[in-house]
Amino acid sequence: MKVSRIPVFLILFISILTNAQEQKFLKQVQLSFLPEQVSVNRLGGIYLFGSESLIQFDADGKITEIREGFQKSKPVIFEAWNPLRIWLYDGSSSKFHVKLLDHFFEDVLPPLAIDSALAIEPIAIIPGNDNHTAWVLDLDYSLKFIELLNNKILAESEPIFERDSKLPELQFRAHQGFLFVLVKGKEILVINKTGKIIKKIKAPEATWIGVLGEDIYYHRPGKLTFTDIYTGDSYDVSVSSSAEFVLATDERIFEIENLKLRISAFKPKQQ
Repeated sequence: MKVSRIPVFLILFISILTNAQEQKFLKQVQLSFLPEQVSVNRLGGIYLFGSESLIQFDADGKITEIREGFQKSKPVIFEAWNPLRIWLYDGSSSKFHVKLLDHFFEDVLPPLAIDSALAIEPIAIIPGNDNHTAWVLDLDYSLKFIELLNNKILAESEPIFERDSKLPELQFRAHQGFLFVLVKGKEILVINKTGKIIKKIKAPEATWIGVLGEDIYYHRPGKLTFTDIYTGDSYDVSVSSSAEFVLATDERIFEIENLKLRISAFKPKQQ
């Protein structure tokens, strides 16, 4: 009987193709302003904030909501993962209040209030994994994990940065029971529910972090790097080297560059 032999290099080549992350360009949308803040929701839509406007596109690049003359100040925290409870914190009008919007971009009243007795002066208020918790980065650089219904501190950390140091540029994401803090251009701090830093992920040149399933990903020029929260396994996806923002969902990659929103089909790697 004749035995068919397949060269080893061909087997390896087929394996590489099988595991490759497929991207297929779908559409490009012209933008009227360069976003200052961006976010995606768990349904696959993308939100852009800038020039006192807020706009939402669906996964196919169709405008679904828009609100102009919204607010002048850039939010410190802009989180739309829950499309029914869009979270904006800028601390300009009151450092203890968070503006909430519904999926029509209408204000949810009254604004979310943090008891002033729980913090000195919040630098950032970050939504937790559900509607009932929030993280507060306080003036002394400590973190407080707060239960919102009863305004109760569930956990409090020591300062995560030197108290006398200048605060670096940060971005925050709560996901899978952790708080991820991107120190832009340096590293990602992984913080558990007790407020303890349990891991530091090196992220040189990183400008943005996002979450997807059990992955956290960060954007650096020309790459999205995905890391499994639990195993530490990582992989890269190539993107435009000059994009200002790059965000991923379980079906799309959104790239924002030179007043253009580029949308590509995307299938994340199964770890």
